[in-house]
Amino acid sequence: MLQSTRDVASYEMADVAESSGPIGMELQEAMTIFTVNIKGILKLMS
Repeated sequence: MLQSTRDVASYEMADVAESSGPIGMELQEAMTIFTVNIKGILKLMS
């Protein structure tokens, strides 16, 4: 389960990283925070 979440997060972040400018940076920042939160939740659940 954790591996598939990591794969999805990696794919999403790679996709966002292609965007340039302030909007792309904000999206990448939000995706990173989201990923860290999901990892924390999964760690607490296990």
